[in-house]
Amino acid sequence: MLTNKEIRKRASAMALESGTLLKLSLGVCFCVASAMIPFLISSLLAEFASLGAEEPNLVVSLDMIALGILLAVFLTLPVIGGFFGMAYKLYHAEKVHLAYIFSPFASAKKYFGIVFAGGLMLLRLVAIISIPVAVATLMSGVNLFEDAFLNGLLSGLAVGGAVALALLFAVCTMQMYFVPYFLCRGFGVTESISKSRALLKKRKGKLIGYILGFTGIFLLSLLTVGALFVVYTIPLMIFAYFIYADQLTSI
Repeated sequence: MLTNKEIRKRASAMALESGTLLKLSLGVCFCVASAMIPFLISSLLAEFASLGAEEPNLVVSLDMIALGILLAVFLTLPVIGGFFGMAYKLYHAEKVHLAYIFSPFASAKKYFGIVFAGGLMLLRLVAIISIPVAVATLMSGVNLFEDAFLNGLLSGLAVGGAVALALLFAVCTMQMYFVPYFLCRGFGVTESISKSRALLKKRKGKLIGYILGFTGIFLLSLLTVGALFVVYTIPLMIFAYFIYADQLTSI
């Protein structure tokens, strides 16, 4: 059984093979573009809707945000699903064209399966982010003490507690982590969810240790303003993801 360090080393060697890194990097670019397009469209529509208005219309703004989220679900998630599918084929040294990223749009069953599974994972992410954001917003208007320092300390403690709660929620809902892996293997959505839950049973601690192993390269990628994510980090992480999942399923 490979250690986490050996998994990263093998994934790096596979990702750096001729032609593979270029396809994966371009795939990441397509995924980023598909995520930006919905919100650019909703922002433009919001601007047009507010032309001539003296003050921003809250209802219009909320409608445009909802539109952006819907477009992201039905456009971005299938592209990301297609990217995982292409990466899985490259992982198995199969010849695959970059256009495979858009293959979910050619199959209704595959498309709606990815939308459903991806939607569940997106809701989890939104819930995790919303907990500290909601608490921070709530505490910004609370002044229980006359001393500004004490108010700031209270807000800091409340937000820190909310972050801890969000992390706890993230750990407790990690069962979906291997759903993309099983979807790539050809299983249905329901079966992929059940297999992912079974695979992670009593293994959450090991998974957290595996994920934390990418902390260094993740921070380095942030220092490059995200460029390293595109050209190396995400290709590395997705191959490591497949190696790690294969290793667990073979036990």
